[in-house]
Amino acid sequence: MQIFDAHDATDDVISALQQHGIVAVAGSRVTAMSLIETITRISERFDHMMIIPGYQTVPRHGYLYFLRDANRYPAGDPRIKFLLLNIDAGETRFLAERRAA
Repeated sequence: MQIFDAHDATDDVISALQQHGIVAVAGSRVTAMSLIETITRISERFDHMMIIPGYQTVPRHGYLYFLRDANRYPAGDPRIKFLLLNIDAGETRFLAERRAA
């Protein structure tokens, strides 16, 4: 799993969301929410998914916005935090931007 941002293709984000049930989104609130709103709108076409946005603090990136399929990961499911911590630990693409800010 990886962290996506506004420069990534929406098809890739949707594909990852369908495969994993959760995707992390990098960026400030404004840039992250733009991608989240786009993906949420696109995902409305899929009856089998109920996409919910969220926010999680993480050690390496500081925070991640994310989208989850509530049909796979209901609210409060501890796997959500576990997956986001694993994504945070494994993804380095946005760490240089984080340190520069």
